[in-house]
Amino acid sequence: MRLTETFHDWLLSTIDEAGVSIPHGLVLGDDDNLTVVALAVPIDQAYAFMLTEWALNRPKEIIFAIDRFTKPGQGTTLGDLVAGHHFVRDQSSRPFIVEYRHDPRIVQPIDWGNLFWNSALTLELRGAIRLLGMPK
Repeated sequence: MRLTETFHDWLLSTIDEAGVSIPHGLVLGDDDNLTVVALAVPIDQAYAFMLTEWALNRPKEIIFAIDRFTKPGQGTTLGDLVAGHHFVRDQSSRPFIVEYRHDPRIVQPIDWGNLFWNSALTLELRGAIRLLGMPK
């Protein structure tokens, strides 16, 4: 199973009436071992942790997302989503969202093409990279 599919399945199992209370990340190492990361920290620290893991250990892939709320005009329909990034070694990272609703239960597929969120997430990522003093 691809890491993105594994992440989506993991997300399905963690949504409750409060949303996704602890954001999650998955790290796929060279040995194909999967590490689950619970990001029970503020957004900037979640970015710092995942970017540091990416830079220091150079795993095959990393995917992580943070629970967010939406507003009208953001190209969404359900009001709740997780928004994050998928990193694959030797490729550009890709921002994504997954919209969801707890009751009735709806979890949409990963959306790679939301213009509003892709722009916002790219700016967040660039800001985190700059704060950490990492090369782009």
